[in-house]
Amino acid sequence: MAVATVIDLESLPAILTLKHVQDILGISRQTAFNIARRPGFPLLRLDKKTLRIRRDAFLSWLEQQAGKAGATSRTASREQWDRDGICVD
Repeated sequence: MAVATVIDLESLPAILTLKHVQDILGISRQTAFNIARRPGFPLLRLDKKTLRIRRDAFLSWLEQQAGKAGATSRTASREQWDRDGICVD
């Protein structure tokens, strides 16, 4: 299982890679790709293989996800995890 890394968000580059997202969230590479494919995720597809994320858009998206998690039950079922992709306590 991946482990979240403590990162100063201000020190992140303006344009992130999925590796950055993976490290920030402490998730696997495959989970990062799965999240990036979800509707609403602020993905920039530069070409067929190059994927990037604007830092500000990612942080806004992350805040929205935290708000969704806070508005629902604090314990997510496996179905919720699969559907929403991320559970923020």
